[in-house]
Amino acid sequence: MELEKRLRKVVLAVRRSDGSMINNPSAATQLQPGDKLIAIGTNSQLKALAQMVRVTRP
Repeated sequence: MELEKRLRKVVLAVRRSDGSMINNPSAATQLQPGDKLIAIGTNSQLKALAQMVRVTRP
C-alpha cells in the first residue's frame, strides 16, 4: 500500500466485503471494491487518507 509511505502507517486493517480481515496490511496489499479501511491518525492524516481513496458512506 503506497498509503503507508505517504501517511506513516495509519491503516491498521482492511475489512474485505466478505467479512474477512487483513490486520497490519503490507505495502503489497491491494484494495478491492467494497473494502473498508480501519485507520488511526491525526485529523490531517485521516483527511489525506480520505483524499487518496474514494470514501463512500452508507
